[in-house]
Amino acid sequence: MQKMLIRGMFITLLAAIAAGCTYNKQLRTENYICAYQEGNPTSCGKMAIEEHSAPTYSYAIGFVELDDQGCLWDRHQLNIVRDYSEGLSGDNSPVLHLVFVHGWLNNAEPDNENLASFRQILQTMATAEMQAHQDNPDYTPRKVLGIYVGWRGLSLKVPLLRYTTFWDRKNTAEKIGHGAATEVLKSIETTYLHAKEKNNNSVMVTIGHSFGGDVVYSALSQILIERYYLDDDKAGSILRKVSTDKSAAIAKAKDKKAFGDLVILINPAFEAARFAPLRELASTTSYDADQLPVLVEMTSKSDSATGFAFPAGRWVSTLFESTRDSAQAKANRSAVGHYQPFFTHELSLLTAPSTTAAGNGTGKEYDLQEITAAPGWRLALGKTELVHLRDKSHTSDPRNPIMVVTVDKEVMDGHSDIFNDKVRSFLTELVFDKIDNE
Repeated sequence: MQKMLIRGMFITLLAAIAAGCTYNKQLRTENYICAYQEGNPTSCGKMAIEEHSAPTYSYAIGFVELDDQGCLWDRHQLNIVRDYSEGLSGDNSPVLHLVFVHGWLNNAEPDNENLASFRQILQTMATAEMQAHQDNPDYTPRKVLGIYVGWRGLSLKVPLLRYTTFWDRKNTAEKIGHGAATEVLKSIETTYLHAKEKNNNSVMVTIGHSFGGDVVYSALSQILIERYYLDDDKAGSILRKVSTDKSAAIAKAKDKKAFGDLVILINPAFEAARFAPLRELASTTSYDADQLPVLVEMTSKSDSATGFAFPAGRWVSTLFESTRDSAQAKANRSAVGHYQPFFTHELSLLTAPSTTAAGNGTGKEYDLQEITAAPGWRLALGKTELVHLRDKSHTSDPRNPIMVVTVDKEVMDGHSDIFNDKVRSFLTELVFDKIDNE
């Protein structure tokens, strides 16, 4: 009787898990453009392009989906997003491309929380563009295009049990990152560069959250390393900074180390040891005074998923791995945003409006380009303050474009609190301050 009861419970558990599994399938199956009905997230639920329009903003979202083996579900889906981007810049208008790769427990379903948050940040940026035009009629507002890269980050919907998918989804994220994700991101960068040829105010920012950060870093780390070795002539050619004056083209290529304009990793779930080669290369390179950020990693101090669950799981999975010393062993177990030796900056809630460089004493306000050349600095960005850490434990070059930012709980609380108003204001100001200083 007891065996039958145990067997019944086991079968019930398996049935519950099977019922809670999400299908490995494409969600955006219609390669068409759809006018989104605000307040009704399912209005364009199967479409490849959502167009959002209101009196105070206008933007669009294109969807590109990848399967568990890292392959494109439908190449036409990528093509229609590229064609749409090319169409936006067809009249020589500047275009803001914002790419977002979601993380664990998310996907491309129309009512997904990450997608809802992505719509909010696009709306914020589109509103800012329209407001800038109203304030200055001579300013041409950027057309805002979001690209949402979807994958099966949510593979099990059963409450509590879905958290057991952490390591399975981590392996999938890395597989995707080494698969078609590189093609997707490079393809989008190509359309961005076409837009930039027509109008130099075009922008591309790539954001990866959680395992989406793992996808982005896996896809781009070798590209970023390669671009450190581009000389000025190759940078001008490969990055297509076109000008009839060769010297002017080279001058425009000062961010040749960048992918697009900026890559942002939010609470990324991958090992600090994997970040070490890029960090070491960046830390041994000299920079001009006008060098701008090209990669910003930011992790909440209260993120328990990457702060506790991640190292616990890595401790088990690395028991038989060989490392050269205790520091490397710790880096191999720790998520990059929780490995203190790599920290370069701290982000906290702004208590008093100030952009004065630390120790300057003149009261002079610094823009992003000027302040990052100071020996020690703090900068107000939106509702937050970014502080460069420089002490016995932190010796990073203030010009280093690879930034590892530890974020106070008051700004970003935990793993998924990634697009609250404080984070949105920081990201918006960071992007526009960087672009305006190019």
